[in-house]
Amino acid sequence: MFSRPGNANPSKTDSKAERKRLDFKADFEQLKKLLSFVKPYWTPLVVSIIATAISSGLSLVFPQVVGNLVNGALKVGAGTSSLDQSALLLFGVFLVQAVFNFVRTLTSARAGEGTVADLRSSLFEHIMRLPLRFFESRRTGEITSRLTSDVTVVQGLVSQDLNQFITQFFILIGGVIILFVKNPLLTLVMLSVVPVVVLGGAFFGRGLRKLSTEFQDKLADANAAAEESIVGIRVVQSFTAEKVEAGRYRKAMRAAFESAMRRARTRAWFVTILPDLYPGGGRCDWSLDRAGDPFQRGRRRNPAHL
Repeated sequence: MFSRPGNANPSKTDSKAERKRLDFKADFEQLKKLLSFVKPYWTPLVVSIIATAISSGLSLVFPQVVGNLVNGALKVGAGTSSLDQSALLLFGVFLVQAVFNFVRTLTSARAGEGTVADLRSSLFEHIMRLPLRFFESRRTGEITSRLTSDVTVVQGLVSQDLNQFITQFFILIGGVIILFVKNPLLTLVMLSVVPVVVLGGAFFGRGLRKLSTEFQDKLADANAAAEESIVGIRVVQSFTAEKVEAGRYRKAMRAAFESAMRRARTRAWFVTILPDLYPGGGRCDWSLDRAGDPFQRGRRRNPAHL
């Protein structure tokens, strides 16, 4: 009959926790669906990951080789043999890294382009099977925008963001190990700000995902306006409504531009503040407005069909 003051409305807390759990479950299901499209291209993806790891490891060799080269050049009475060896070693590292960068780029493109091609084909087949009421409530340009520009986000995730994540991961781990060997105390001081960077990344990440979703929606509206005008160009010209349609499209593109600038300002604050706290903090801004967009948009737009 009576409830405690500290727990006066437990239903709101429970509903919020349940909503978060359902959102996480939906994201996990979407991720499993995405992995099913990546599976046929698993071999080039693994080769790309290995090539990225080796290339990242070789980048950690550069400071040591360059340091030996400079020390040999500044050392009084030192011969040229050590300089020649360091220069040849540096050239060899560059050459090997170039080879692995070529392999990484080629294999990641194979995995990304193949995944996107299969995803677009499967999505189009799914759209063709949707009931008529789905098309009655949506414009053609919006659907084609989802089929083209939105799927490109997945391509960037598979072919670019994954390689970038692996590169930064190995550089971070290798750099921390090297620093710890050189100076453990300085390494611990540097790592003490990592929690702040993580919290800052999570804070900015939520905002960037929302702004990225908003931008994709505004862009879809602009594409829908263009599609309607082009399809009905005879009607538009018959009523001399060219300026009206051009103004409508310009207004839609202006809204998309303003949304993109809001996202850019948020990213600018992110890459300005976090690198001052931690040199590696600015490296992770590439991932904050990527993977969540289609999932969030799909749930909000049409959970049953998208």
